[in-house]
Amino acid sequence: AKVFMGDTGAMISGLVISYIAIYFIENSTFESRPAIAMSIMIIPIFDTIRVMVLRMIRMKSIFIADKNHIHHKLIALGLPPIVIVALLGSVNIILIFSVYYFEYLGTSILIIALSSIALIFTSILQIFVAKNIHAKEEIL
Repeated sequence: AKVFMGDTGAMISGLVISYIAIYFIENSTFESRPAIAMSIMIIPIFDTIRVMVLRMIRMKSIFIADKNHIHHKLIALGLPPIVIVALLGSVNIILIFSVYYFEYLGTSILIIALSSIALIFTSILQIFVAKNIHAKEEIL
């Protein structure tokens, strides 16, 4: 990209997305409105919580940048940015349609399922990254 969004752009985007999610929850006729809203924002929500927890476990400030975000892990696998965007977008769309399809299960079960799927996804990703780094070290 020729223009990098930066912190302020990310905060404004987050504010707008949060506002839209709250508006959706208040005005939609779906049964599991909070779960559907969460499915739309699951990747940034889960990634933020995961990175903050990792930083706290390592006794580091949650405000100091590091390379633990999901997109950094995908970059470490050697994926180009367009593939990363397509992969994360595809996963997000699949999760949104899944929550919509299984709406009858109820909000609590869907939110637990979304969180579990996100945890499994990032765990698998971490295993791939660790294997990729180990394979690169063996080559050197």
